[in-house]
Amino acid sequence: VKRAKQRLNEAGLQNIPQLGNELRILRHLRHPNIVATHGAIVEPAEQQLSLILEFVEGVTLTEFMLSGAQMKRNSLLPRFQVMVGVCRALLYMHTRRPRVVHGDLKSGNIMVQVSGHSASPKLLDFGLSRVLTRHARRLGGTLAWTAPEVLRGRPAKCSSDVYSFGHVVALLATGNLPEQRVTNAMSFRH
Repeated sequence: VKRAKQRLNEAGLQNIPQLGNELRILRHLRHPNIVATHGAIVEPAEQQLSLILEFVEGVTLTEFMLSGAQMKRNSLLPRFQVMVGVCRALLYMHTRRPRVVHGDLKSGNIMVQVSGHSASPKLLDFGLSRVLTRHARRLGGTLAWTAPEVLRGRPAKCSSDVYSFGHVVALLATGNLPEQRVTNAMSFRH
C-alpha cells in the first residue's frame, strides 16, 4: 500500500465534496491493469489529500523502453502485452457509466511489471482523471502526449485518451518518446 499526498489550494478545499464523489468512483475502478485506490484521507488543517493506493513493483514504461539493456532483451511479445493491457484498461474506463477519462496518459504514468518473458502494465496517476458528466471540467496533461482539442481548451473526452494511447503505441513500436519523434521529424525537414 502506498500513500500519495497532494497539496490542496483554497479552490481544492472548496471542492472537497466534488472531489469526494470522484474518489468514490475511482475507488471502485477494479481492473488488473489499473492501480487500485483503497481510499483517501482529507486533512483540511494541513491542506492535504492522501490517497491510499496499491503498491506496484516495476518500472515506468519510459524506463522499460529506453533502458538499453532492457531494449535488447525485449521481444515483441512484452511490448504487445503492454499495449493490450493499456488498451483493456482504457476500454474498461471508457465503457463504465459514468465514463472515466484518465487525462494524463503517458509513459511515465504506466508501470510495467516484468516476469520472465511477459510484461503487465498498470495505469497510475489518476490525479487529472475525471468522470464524464455534464459538469465535468477541463483537464491539464503533459504537452507532448495531449490531444490537440485539449490543447485548444476543449474538455478532454475518451477520444483524448485514445490520442494519448496512440503515442503509447508509437513508443512501443519505435522506442522514441513523442518529444523525440517531433524533434526527429523537424530535423528531417531541415
